[in-house]
Amino acid sequence: MDYLLTTLLSYLLLYKYAAIFVIVFLSGLILPLPSNTLLLASGAFASQGYMSAQGIFWAALVSNVIGDSLGYALTRFWGTRFITRERLGRFKAVARTEEFVRTHVRMTILITRFLGTPGSIVNFLCGLSGVAYRRFVLYDAIGNALDTGFFIIAGYYLGTFSENFSDIAELAGWISLVVVLIFLVLRLFWKKRGAMV
Repeated sequence: MDYLLTTLLSYLLLYKYAAIFVIVFLSGLILPLPSNTLLLASGAFASQGYMSAQGIFWAALVSNVIGDSLGYALTRFWGTRFITRERLGRFKAVARTEEFVRTHVRMTILITRFLGTPGSIVNFLCGLSGVAYRRFVLYDAIGNALDTGFFIIAGYYLGTFSENFSDIAELAGWISLVVVLIFLVLRLFWKKRGAMV
């Protein structure tokens, strides 16, 4: 991972906004690239005058939304050719997850923008579930704006300490995911218990 990060940072210094656009776009398509760490580093570079914070923000936001929209479109328009409803119907967990995404679109999209790979999976699920594109892209853009802005501002103000902060940010993302999962499990438990009474 250190070699990959060093390579990406060198591309960032050489190609600036184009590198941000390509790397963030690819990470939106479920490739395991450290885009949040890259945004932290970009913010640090902006604090030293190498780049513009606004330029970083718009390059990352636009590429994120385009990448997420492509992930959505792949399953929305072509997913059913490869994955039939009958096959998915065999797995109760998939059906429940799909129903949850359809029912709680706003919360699911907004929260998963901060979690990396789960966000890409939600893009596919939204497309497969038939979530309207206008709804998807609205909450995707809001969530990505908050996520992108957070990491750029953190990198800008933490400056040289942003590399250490990336570990903390990754840990915070995983903690958020665990909290959301616990909330979902408890909610299902109380719902079942209420139905039994």
